Amino acid sequence: MCEARQRLSRLLGLVPFITAHPGARLEELASHFNVSVETIEDDLQLLFVSGRPGHMPDDLIDARWGPDGVYVDNAAEVAAPVRLSAAEAASLVVALDYLQAANPDVDGIEDLRAKLQSADRSTEPVVDVPTVPEDLRRALQSASASGTPIVIDYYVAARDELTRRVIRPHELRLAGRWYLDAFCETSGGERTFSVDNIESAALAEGDREIVPTPQEAEEPTDYRFGFASAAAWILDEFAFRDVQFDDSEGCAYGTITVFSEAWLDRQMLRWGRWIRSADPVPALSSSLGTLARVIEHAGQDEYTGGAR
Repeated sequence: MCEARQRLSRLLGLVPFITAHPGARLEELASHFNVSVETIEDDLQLLFVSGRPGHMPDDLIDARWGPDGVYVDNAAEVAAPVRLSAAEAASLVVALDYLQAANPDVDGIEDLRAKLQSADRSTEPVVDVPTVPEDLRRALQSASASGTPIVIDYYVAARDELTRRVIRPHELRLAGRWYLDAFCETSGGERTFSVDNIESAALAEGDREIVPTPQEAEEPTDYRFGFASAAAWILDEFAFRDVQFDDSEGCAYGTITVFSEAWLDRQMLRWGRWIRSADPVPALSSSLGTLARVIEHAGQDEYTGGAR
């Protein structure tokens, strides 16, 4: 599937390039698109069955090549380079701003943002992008790399109280403002923390920082999931490891370490329709049971018209 997307992108660029450079050699095209001459010839063959709906001879693109170079005709609809609309460009600028808010060290964001805005001045959006505090961002990066818990000072507005928590972060997500989903070692359960209320954050230093949980802590378990390719975003959003894609099966695979079965139960309810495989299955019996009961209950509601 990834190869098909790459080929479509190349074809959309190939026709405008040939139109702008009639007579270009196959070797020149191969060099420009960073593929082999054979690949370019395959792409040109595909153009013969591409064009406007109807598939009559006059609707299809005509491509010819030989010693005198490569030429295309009857390709007016795709002869112009693909360009973003003002709304599309503005959306990308906002997405870049959010990406930079969480990952200011990522290279190339400023350059890409400048290119989008220089192409169309109307792409300057008026959006107040919330930021992630530097100490929290650094602590999350270090925790992700080392598996070390984080110590945060967290303000609980409902009690007007500043608390100290030891947490194992799962996900930093944006929903109007930044939220941090984590397993709280201090309270012994899954919690969601508003980043605005985190006063400070740092890696835990030694056992003295680790507050014993009120209940027995669960052993971390690695799970290997397979998802439908349409849900490959899950692998990125939840930082799965050892990610692999199998286009023949239409699946995406990844491994995640789970610190709480309660957290996994909730995620299984979100992921259920996209899951294609899971390992180890015995360890998932509780979560699978929860998922099965919800599906069964939903079926009953549908059958009875939603009566309870």
